[in-house]
Amino acid sequence: NVYHVIAYHVTDDIAFCKISICTFQKSQPKPRALPSKADAQNLQRGGSDTKLRCGACKQVFYCSRKHQVQDWKFHKTRCVAIAKKKNPPVDEKEMKIRVNQVLATITKFDEGVRKMICDYYSNIIEVKSMDELCAALKRVSSLKDRRFTISVAEGPYVSSTALEIPADYIRKFEGVGMDRQGSTILDMPVKVVASTQVPRDKRASSFEFELIGLRVLKQLRIETKDCIPRMKIERVHSTTPSSGSHSEDDAMVIESARKVLMNDCEVHGGADGLEIIDADVHIKSSEIRFAASRGIFASSHFTVEDVEISNCGGYGMKTRMGVTRIGDNDIQPGPWDNHPGYGGLFM
Repeated sequence: NVYHVIAYHVTDDIAFCKISICTFQKSQPKPRALPSKADAQNLQRGGSDTKLRCGACKQVFYCSRKHQVQDWKFHKTRCVAIAKKKNPPVDEKEMKIRVNQVLATITKFDEGVRKMICDYYSNIIEVKSMDELCAALKRVSSLKDRRFTISVAEGPYVSSTALEIPADYIRKFEGVGMDRQGSTILDMPVKVVASTQVPRDKRASSFEFELIGLRVLKQLRIETKDCIPRMKIERVHSTTPSSGSHSEDDAMVIESARKVLMNDCEVHGGADGLEIIDADVHIKSSEIRFAASRGIFASSHFTVEDVEISNCGGYGMKTRMGVTRIGDNDIQPGPWDNHPGYGGLFM
């Protein structure tokens, strides 16, 4: 059994963390006897001035690399035994004492140092400003072997450029809002992107990416190139100011995504409220209103469940591949409602 302990050290004058990893091995295998001492001595013919010697124990010399290779089957057991004498194992009792010492030291840290340690080694990143949010997104893109949760605190976040969220490196991007009128406000276009497949060993049991509890005051665009198998958008309010023109941006676009659950959301404004392109979307308990043209415009099949679409300049929805309706939906009437595609089918 091998135990790994992370020890934290803080200097007296500055809050600086130095990380050291100690490895304790509970038991060691007993070294085996050499097969033949005579054979080993015949190969170990170099003196102390010979350049070729064992790089591990540094106690055996050879006259040639050929003899060194031939001798390894005899020397390796003794070599390992020498190395173990230099680094003797720590028994389990001593290991527990050292672990308790580390834990006692950590509890003495002030709150700032504890937070710094936890944030560095945790997969959860909390941000409270636009600068912190940009730094967090840059960090997760550089640590590509891990997937993070970014928790965005209350307040407006303003930027003149679009915010890109890499869904292949982030498991959850969440605000603090507990309803659709969440208090985490992103006043900028937001784009959720992905360029690499999420490895199977890093996939979650439910959703590989979640976008939760946000108000987006510009266009929200999901474009993951089929890299995220399952995605959830929940308690998200997406608004694009509309002047009634059909040439404006859509309020929300979901493109090239696999299975997307859009639950308890509001979409307001835009040329079209929600545009679906090559994506399998299930819209549940959501409201789509005030689009200049259509509430939903889709090129692929989708599902609506307990959805309200109203106050649009044109009509409720139009789709190339049809729609499945579940539950109690309130859809603004349109010319395609009686079509066999059950929501609009056009070429």
